[in-house]
Amino acid sequence: MSELSIVILNVVLYLLFAFYSFRIKNAIFKLISFIWLASAIMSVFYFLNPFNLLTNKITITPFFYLFGIFLICVLPLIKLDNKLISKRNLRCNKNLFNFLVLLLALCSIEPFLEILYFIFTKGINELGSIYTEGKFQKGYSETNHFSFIGKFLFSIVDYFKFVSIPLLFFYVTRGKNKYILIGLLIASLTPTLNSLAHGQRFLVMFLTFSYIFNFLLFRPFISQIRLNSIKKIGLLGGVGIGFIVFAISISRFGAGTEYSADGYGTLYQFVRYLGESFCNFNSYAFHLTEFLDGQNSWSGYYAYFTNEGLDIGEKNRLIGITVNIFYTYIGSFVLDYGLSKAFLILCLLAYFGFVTVKSFRRNMKFGSVILINLYVNILLFGTTYFIYQNGFIHLLWAVFLSFLINILTTKSNLQNKL
Repeated sequence: MSELSIVILNVVLYLLFAFYSFRIKNAIFKLISFIWLASAIMSVFYFLNPFNLLTNKITITPFFYLFGIFLICVLPLIKLDNKLISKRNLRCNKNLFNFLVLLLALCSIEPFLEILYFIFTKGINELGSIYTEGKFQKGYSETNHFSFIGKFLFSIVDYFKFVSIPLLFFYVTRGKNKYILIGLLIASLTPTLNSLAHGQRFLVMFLTFSYIFNFLLFRPFISQIRLNSIKKIGLLGGVGIGFIVFAISISRFGAGTEYSADGYGTLYQFVRYLGESFCNFNSYAFHLTEFLDGQNSWSGYYAYFTNEGLDIGEKNRLIGITVNIFYTYIGSFVLDYGLSKAFLILCLLAYFGFVTVKSFRRNMKFGSVILINLYVNILLFGTTYFIYQNGFIHLLWAVFLSFLINILTTKSNLQNKL
């Protein structure tokens, strides 16, 4: 079987999963299947591109390994069907919820305005060059442009970036104050907008997928009037952010850049971004003999809590391949632990997903919604890399907050208006 045939066969595997997701009418499965199928299709174009970075031959076994673990991780979500929860009441401790939404709504306004000012004074077309120049500057930080107050408030909002979107949608189901609603919307956008202000686009994927997932999850609890408003706002917001992302891409890879001069400009980078993961996993990650023992998937932990963190160059030399390209979230763990250990770790992760969904269906507590979001984010963003590898502190905070909410939520905390 030719290498191209094997890459096409990989597409067929995810196409079959997409057919299954439509057959069982599970909206969450449909979303995940669309993302993974789209990436698999783009991997064909990446493989055919003469500028691809592949060296080792594409074989069939790595794709079966990848697909098998993907199925294990996605199956716990089969019980997260809207029809099974639509007539239940979501519960949360009212006082804690009110405190959290007020905190986020108030803290987000000032840094949001500072980011807008930074973007429009620099110019949208120059944001790509900010990223290119900044990454080589010593002491470069995405918060350097903030005032002292702005930096402090942004740090609070940023800590909630894995929590703010489910908080927003939960407030939509029950909240009445339009100013708090606007504040929560701004809070959910602020970390991504700041990332865009520095020419980075990866958080846009996270934001887009997380919005869609939470819309699907909370849809049974939202009034029809608000559903229509969400669709209109989502369309307009998507066009606006899409324009910014397009401008950044042109600035980084378009005419006049070194990428364009070498022949692989914006179009190639788009294909590579969406399609390289499957091929990289097959050609490189599956064949490793040296591993990083957590330095890749948990690099945020090593950066915050130890003095043993390795830089990119050290990681590359240790395992013999480039670590800062996409291998899927499964590949991220394979780079750390090898095929067998990665399989066991991801099976444990899938068990966590199963227990979390089961707990949510039984108790309908908002803290479990946060945990489900944390789990689903891995799959939604999984065609690239493990989403929490640089966000370990944010992950810890979100887990702590979810357990705190569940502990403080009692049977009396029904769907009271907040």
